[in-house]
Amino acid sequence: MTSAPEAIPEIETASGRRLDYIVFGLARSGTTGVTRYLNAVPEIYCGVELFKPSEDHSALYVPECLINVPDTEATKAKVRISREKLERDGDRIQAYGNKTPEYFYNLATVLSQLEKKRGIFCYRNIRDVARSYSTRAQNVNDNWHPGRLGVYVVADAILLYRALSRLDQDADILVVPYNALDEDWQPVMESASRFLLPDVQPTFTDEVVQEAADRKKIAKSKDQAALTALEEDALSRIDVEGIHQLLNRPEPFRLNQVRGEIKEIVRKMPKAPLKIVREIIDAHDSAPARDFFRTYKRRSRFALPQRGTANA
Repeated sequence: MTSAPEAIPEIETASGRRLDYIVFGLARSGTTGVTRYLNAVPEIYCGVELFKPSEDHSALYVPECLINVPDTEATKAKVRISREKLERDGDRIQAYGNKTPEYFYNLATVLSQLEKKRGIFCYRNIRDVARSYSTRAQNVNDNWHPGRLGVYVVADAILLYRALSRLDQDADILVVPYNALDEDWQPVMESASRFLLPDVQPTFTDEVVQEAADRKKIAKSKDQAALTALEEDALSRIDVEGIHQLLNRPEPFRLNQVRGEIKEIVRKMPKAPLKIVREIIDAHDSAPARDFFRTYKRRSRFALPQRGTANA
């Protein structure tokens, strides 16, 4: 573990207070954009994938757990962003959180370990997410695994909505639709900020907002891959349009408003996501996707039934 950087020794430690919230959703669904905008509010901190779904969040106390994140080659950029935020706004921060898209692999447990059972769920059309997966997989200069194709979005969607449907009533989840964020970020993020800090009128740091806008412009300039027969086959296994009609709203809203509809959608989904994915991969003879299967199985193990059960 690294020691606290000299730039921020004045940050008080040993608070005995845990993280206040998490940000999650399918990868490529706007979690990074939401995190950048949250960090543009001086009173809000959001880490960038500093903690994994498997970690015991009840043992993470702020701000010391954020200062002492191991500074490895893999985490260097994420740690730098966190330390810059802590240095800039440390004495003003009132809400601490962390963004890790795959929190839904262990969602109920992680929420129970927070200061409050509070989270921000970033929703994007599953078809668009699949296209984004395959776009990155086809880019030889990207660190995205070439076998992490859109077929895996379907397995993740099953695990995500299953996790949402099983949450207790007291879990407080704000749904942030990607299309609303993309169209006009400010009212969306003002709602997200007030969700975390109802008594704070949010203002956004110009420098951070400009960085978010620049990154968004770069992302929009890139051509998206067309969906292949493999992805279309996978997407046909779940009700993509039904989910989109339910969640694609013009502004953020509470998940509890659609709890019954989510449960009905889950009831109609395949029960064995790994089996479905492997079946599709084999049917389309996709070697890259097959190569990623073991990695995916390991990553998602917390969301899957134990060995020997029917839904593995």
